Amino acid sequence: MYSEIAILALISFTTSAFNAIAGAGGGMVMMGALPIWLPSNAVVPIHGLVQLFSNGSRAYFLRKNIDYASLKTFVIGCLLGSILGGLLLQDFPTEWLPLIIGIYILLNTWVKPFIKALARFEHPVVLGAIQGAFGLFVGAPGPLIISAMKKRYCNDYAKLVATIAVFNSISHFSKLVIYIVIGFSFEAYWQIGLVMIGAAIIGSLVGKMLQSKIPTRYLQWLLTSLLTLLAINMIINVLKIQL
Repeated sequence: MYSEIAILALISFTTSAFNAIAGAGGGMVMMGALPIWLPSNAVVPIHGLVQLFSNGSRAYFLRKNIDYASLKTFVIGCLLGSILGGLLLQDFPTEWLPLIIGIYILLNTWVKPFIKALARFEHPVVLGAIQGAFGLFVGAPGPLIISAMKKRYCNDYAKLVATIAVFNSISHFSKLVIYIVIGFSFEAYWQIGLVMIGAAIIGSLVGKMLQSKIPTRYLQWLLTSLLTLLAINMIINVLKIQL
């Protein structure tokens, strides 16, 4: 039990630091790793809980760089997307969630037309709706909008990282509300959640300090390799059980 918590804390710290340095990607790594230690119905809500504090702390540390003008319209879109996604989630078989997450990771990592298609949705309302709805199923919706966000803040990397962090915080909060409404209980996971939250906050702080010191191209190569392996592992494991 304690060894598993230690591993999950390390994953939380590392992925949070990576997000603070590169802007996105760490959440998907965590989504790929959590099914190894958590039951399928707990993966998305526990991920959302930890990522709320990971992104929230990063948004706080970088608060001077946030694009506050876009927040209001993003919140509206995220609220609408979360409600729609929540209605669909009620009857969705959670044992298939790792399969959806694995396919999503592979598409978002390797299929350029998929990534380019998402980059066309640039308005904060649309970005919020995408994150609010899809986040309930894939857990880490940040990469869904990263292309559009890079285009929007192409000349201001600090604003890009800070604004993605606050957008993600909002979508993870709405996701947690939906999961609580449909009956998920966090009580059985309070120890895991608490340790991972602490590790995520420390990771955000460390990542902020390292943000300008590590070439992101090396991190992107490592991220791509790790995500691919985790996604394939998830897909294989679900198919073994369900088929």
